[in-house]
Parts: sequence; structure tokens; C-alpha cells
Amino acid sequence: MTKQLISFLCVYAALTCPAWGQPRKRQEAATPPAGPADMQIEAELDRTAFWVGDPVEYRVRIAHPRDVQFVLDNLNKESLRLEPFRVLDLSFSDQPVGERSVLTLSLRVASFEIANPEPSIPAFNLYYFRKSARLGSSTEVPAELLTIPPAPIGFRSTLVGEGRAIRDWFRVLDIRQLAWLPTLLGNVFLAAVFLWVGVWTFRWVRARRIREAVVDRRVVGQKILQSLSSLSAIPLEDPGRVEEFYGRIAELLRRYTSEVSQRDGPALTPAQLEEALASSGEDSTRVGKLRDLVQFCDEVRYSGQGYERGQPRAEEILREAKSLFR
Repeated sequence: MTKQLISFLCVYAALTCPAWGQPRKRQEAATPPAGPADMQIEAELDRTAFWVGDPVEYRVRIAHPRDVQFVLDNLNKESLRLEPFRVLDLSFSDQPVGERSVLTLSLRVASFEIANPEPSIPAFNLYYFRKSARLGSSTEVPAELLTIPPAPIGFRSTLVGEGRAIRDWFRVLDIRQLAWLPTLLGNVFLAAVFLWVGVWTFRWVRARRIREAVVDRRVVGQKILQSLSSLSAIPLEDPGRVEEFYGRIAELLRRYTSEVSQRDGPALTPAQLEEALASSGEDSTRVGKLRDLVQFCDEVRYSGQGYERGQPRAEEILREAKSLFR
């Protein structure tokens, strides 16, 4: 009885499950159509998945016989259509390797809108001729077609829903994040107050220094006037004493310039002396007279005819120098 029951169950199972007991078929990924037998195509990507707008490096290598010549004159990033991908850059090279040649296509592509959640870089066609076919025929040989198969690639996205295009991005501000705004405004106000106080203080100090400089200028002028008055005792019959006389006048005028302008007066030329006095606030007429006196004193001291030029005008020059400080 038991043996009959087991036989019945086996027969029932065989009738209701026809695939049971048969060998399973192996599930293989779809392979791209093969090219000519004497050509080998290899494709590689620098990544397995990408974000929207992320550039992808796509390289295709085609090993082919040397008598195969590809038509690459019109192959560029504008003519090659790989929607939804956009070709950003394209370069190629065909180099001999052993007894064969290898054509390398280097593409840089990116997609800015993905409709298919499992995209792939589309297939594209290349045209070529065989040199041996041209030699053996008197008629024009048509170009042959080589199809580069599609290259699957994954797609990364943090977006939910069906839309996968680039979306406008808005950040929701929490009102608590603006708690720093009163502090910022207070700091700006304090900085403005400190700046105003600093500017006012600078102007006040500067005005005070100018007033003190005017007082000091008068004191310096009185000292220079006393020193000039003492030059009247120098006898001017000797050429050496004439040179000394004019040297003392030039020295006193340069000393006045040095103390008033806070510059190295003894080393200043007449032109530099004029510039220093003008920048210190001296009257332009007075500055011009002082410059001319210094220039004449230097000419008497360093010219070959200094005695003849300086001796007759000694009293006049001394009188003009004194008049500058009265």
C-alpha cells in the first residue's frame, strides 16, 4: 500500500511540474553584437556609476588589421550624438602595435538629465575601408560599418520620485539661525562709533600739531635771524672769507628747512629744499626767495668766479636772508 502511494505521488508530480527534473538553463547577460572576426573591441569607463552632470571618461580600443583605414575626418564632439549624454571632449589615435593597429577613442561625456534609471552610453557607428579591397577592384569600394556596442553605467541620485533632472535648490532657513543678526548689527554700530572717534581724534591732534609747528617755526626763525646778524662781522676782502660767508648763509637756510620740514636739510638741493618747505605749509613766495638764495650761495661757493660774483652782492644777499625771518 505504501509503495503504491509513493508511486502515485511521483507520477502526479511529473505531470503537474513538467520542468521538474530537467536541467536548468544558465542565465547570461546580453552580449553586444560582435564586429568583424579580425577586429576586437574593448571599452572601459573610469567609474561604474555617476551623478547628474558628473563627467565620465569613456575609452574604446579597436584592434584591427593594418589594411583597415577608419574614416575619422568628421568625427568630433559636435557630430557624435550619444543622447542623453553630451560629449564634452573627444580625441583619437591609431597606432601600430605588433602586426596589427589599435585605434583608441577617448571620450569625456556627461549627462544632465536622466530619464532611464539604468542608463547606458549609447552605441555608435564607425566607418572604415579595407586597403586590400581597393587594390583588387577598379570600382569604388563602399565603406563598411563597425558598431561600437553600448556601455552600461549606473546612476546615483539622492532625489525621490520620478524626476531625475537637476532641480532648483532652496534651503529652508530656521528663524533661530538668525539669532546672530542683532549681535552683528551691534558690532557694526560700535565699529562705526570707534571709527568716528578715531577720525575726530586724528584731526584734533593734527590741528594741534599744526598750531605748535607755527609757533615753533617762529622760534626757529628768530634763532636763524640772530645767527645771520652775526655774519656782518666777517671781512669780505679775502676770497676765502667770501666763500665762508656764503657757506654760512646756505647752512642756516638749510637748517631752518630741516627743522621745519623734519627732513635732512644739509643734504637737500635747492629744488628738494623748495619741495620740503612747500609740503610743510610755507608760503610759496617765501619758499621761492629762500630757494633762490640757497642756489646763489651754492653758485658762489662752487663756481670758478665765485669771489667776483659774491663779493659785490654780499650785503644785499644778507639783507634778503634776514628779511625772510622778520
